Amino acid sequence: MALYTLSVTSTPTAMGQLRAGTRRAHAGVEAALPLLDPALTRGRYIRVVQAFHSFYAVLEPRIADAATSYATTLKLADRAKRPLLARDLAALAVEPLPSREDVRMPDIRTPSHALGALYVIEGATLGGQIIRKHLRDRLGIEAATGAAFFTGYGEATRTMCRGSPSTSIGAPSSTSQPPSQLRSRPFKR
Repeated sequence: MALYTLSVTSTPTAMGQLRAGTRRAHAGVEAALPLLDPALTRGRYIRVVQAFHSFYAVLEPRIADAATSYATTLKLADRAKRPLLARDLAALAVEPLPSREDVRMPDIRTPSHALGALYVIEGATLGGQIIRKHLRDRLGIEAATGAAFFTGYGEATRTMCRGSPSTSIGAPSSTSQPPSQLRSRPFKR
């Protein structure tokens, strides 16, 4: 099942299509991960970082495979989240969980699928700035002590996310679904 499938063109409405089509995905992630909970504990945060690392270990290669011809244009290496999560796990002195292929993942087979997934990821990267502040205030965790993932691209976060890969190129639409048919159930089995 394709969770992030969009028909993206180089028209002025492409960003509107992406916003509308991925709204459920954004909401699903936010609901599943109450990282802004005032009662967030270090243990809960560690479990979330471990789960994210396991999730991205499967997700990022799928995106790269689907968008092979666009890897340079999309700056996939610069946008990789696994290295940030690995750094966080090391700073928190915990081991990663094994990658789990049985976790329900987006069906990413085309460049359009990859663009939809990247749009959601970049939106989460922007939202991570709010989470980063909460982690600092609530748990005393900064980028160097376990919040590199939520620090995103540091000072360049806004610039990188404004130049979101999904707005940079047009993608083939022959296998895309309309945004209204998107479904989001990340982190569920």
